[in-house]
Order: sequence, then structure tokens, then C-alpha cells
Amino acid sequence: MALTVQPADGAAVRRAERLSRVRGLLLGLALGDALTRPDQPGSGVLLGTPTTQLACFTAEGLIRALVRSDHRGIGPSPLAIWFAYRRWARAQGIPIPRSIDHSGWLHRVPALRERRGDAPSVVAALKAGRDIAPDPAAPTSGGHHALSPRLPLAAVAAPAGWTAEVVTTTHGDPDAVRATLTAVDLARAALGAPTMPAVLRASTDPVLDDARDLGMPLARLAPDHTAVSALRGGAALAARCPGPEVIADTLYAARELPVPGAVGPLAGALLGAVHGAERLPVELVARLEVAWAVDTLARDLVAQVEDRPGGSEYQQAPDRHWWSRYPGG
Repeated sequence: MALTVQPADGAAVRRAERLSRVRGLLLGLALGDALTRPDQPGSGVLLGTPTTQLACFTAEGLIRALVRSDHRGIGPSPLAIWFAYRRWARAQGIPIPRSIDHSGWLHRVPALRERRGDAPSVVAALKAGRDIAPDPAAPTSGGHHALSPRLPLAAVAAPAGWTAEVVTTTHGDPDAVRATLTAVDLARAALGAPTMPAVLRASTDPVLDDARDLGMPLARLAPDHTAVSALRGGAALAARCPGPEVIADTLYAARELPVPGAVGPLAGALLGAVHGAERLPVELVARLEVAWAVDTLARDLVAQVEDRPGGSEYQQAPDRHWWSRYPGG
């Protein structure tokens, strides 16, 4: 008797594809950050920088903001991400005013408590901050840490004003804010686009005009540590990757640029979002120091958006551990 194969459920297929791409976004960010670190050893564990650490706390803060929204009946607050950065500071041993209590699980990951470099503008904002986010007009930095740590925001349909509020807690330079908004929009487009050129074509920001020119030297697109360099160089580098089989080579090539650490995270995030986690180089992802934490956050972010494991104001939580992992209070 012949067996009848049932067609795949369309919703399940879309869910699996979405999960693959969000995982690719976060893991690609971490991979791009690690492979462009100039002092990275040739073998062994791949260490990240504060870019990856802060991106992890952005994702965690975003999940907690969504949990709080489900239970309080109000929109997700950008302050949840500011408090996440304060938890990062405490885990790092950075003295900040009115230290915040540890909660959730992310602060317990040993690699996220280790100093992996500097994020001076973020640290300065945290040291000067209050229990709530500082005056958005106060921080004026335009460095690339305005951009890369905020890329997890692409996984949700957040308005530009919401994202801008997150950015201006630590970086108030208008060009940096605009570059970050464009980068998040690019990453969001990459989660549904078939190719990187299609992602670039979808953007109307004129700051990317030169990045679309494949003949433009990358060093001219990304000459410094600014968020604008990170946007132009990261987008152009990702667009020049001919296929997923050379993602590693593409990211390694960024080491020749003046500021590889500004360019690598966005390029890796875009390539991971377009191709999915399964197309990232397994032999390198497996060496990432924070791979488990990053992948867990990506999976949990999709679960929160799709399934609401923590329940809501009117529904009991399907996952009894969710609230302790992502307190929304």
C-alpha cells in the first residue's frame, strides 16, 4: 500500500523559517564581532567584545519588555532595555548609581561577566544615569556601539521612535541615531529577503548610496569608529558576499579595514538573517564563547513573540519558568 505524504503545514514552515533567520541574525552578529576582533586566536574559543554582550542584554531586555506589556496591558517600554544595560554593568562590576538588583538568568552566564573590551560611551551613560534613562539630549557620542548592540530590535515590529528612544539612552548624536534606525530596518528587511542586494534595494536612505556601488573601496565607506561607518561598511561588506559558503571569508576580510570591529557585527547579522542560522559556518559558530546564550535568546525572542510562554493578563502562563527567566515587573 502506497503511503500518502501530507503537505507541510504552511504556518509551521513559516515559523521554522522565521526562527532560522532570527537565530541567524543574532548568531551572525556574534560571529562577525568575534572574527573581526584583531587579537582573536587562530584556534580555540572565539571571544567576543562588549558589542555581543550588549546585544545579548538588548535581546533580554526586549523579551522582558514584551512580557511586561502582556501582563500590564501597555506598550513595551524602552526603559526595560535601559535596565538590561544596567544589569550588564553590574555583572561586569562597573560602578553605577543606585545599583540594580540581579534578576532573570542572563547575568549568570560567566562569559557575560568577563571584560572583553571597552564600550566607553555606554559605560559613561550608565555611570551618569539615574534609575530611569538619562536625558536623551545628554549623551552625544556617535560611536558604533550606538548601532550593533541594537540589532536584535529588528526581530520585532517596533516603530522608529521606540528604537530611537533606546539608542539615545547612550548615544545622542543625530547621525548615529539615524544610522542605527537604518541598520535596524535593514536587518528587519533581511529577515524576509532572499538576497542581500534585495535588502539594500529596499532601503531609501541616501547614506547607503555609496554602499550599493560594488566598486567603492570598503575602507572609504568605513574609515572610523562611528555608527555611520558601521552602517555603510557593514551593509556593503554583506552585499559583496556571493553566497553563504563564503560567509567566514567575507567576515575575515573585514580585518583589513581600518575599524573591523565596527563593520563585522552588522555584516554578520545581515548575512545570518538572509541565509538563516543553518548556513552559518558550524565549525566557527561552535567555537563562539557565547553561542549558547545567543542562540537561547534568539529562540526565546521568537517564542515570546509567537507563543507568549509567560501568559498574559488574562491567560495563565504555559511555561511556569518563563516569568522567573524574564521577569516583567
